Amino acid sequence: MAAASFVSGTRHTDSKEKREREMIEKRERNDREKRERKECKRERERNDREKRERNNREKREKKERAGRE
Repeated sequence: MAAASFVSGTRHTDSKEKREREMIEKRERNDREKRERKECKRERERNDREKRERNNREKREKKERAGRE
């Protein structure tokens, strides 16, 4: 009987460790995905800013050319 309860206890411990391991993996995956989303957001904002600056520069240059003619 003692062996059976020991095995049962081991199974419980293994499942507990498995749950803890899964929680750690889930947390790491969530952290990684969050970092990736932040990086994508930063890149999108940078691209938008560059596009806005380029458009403003082109408009300004177009006005300057029209003013000279």
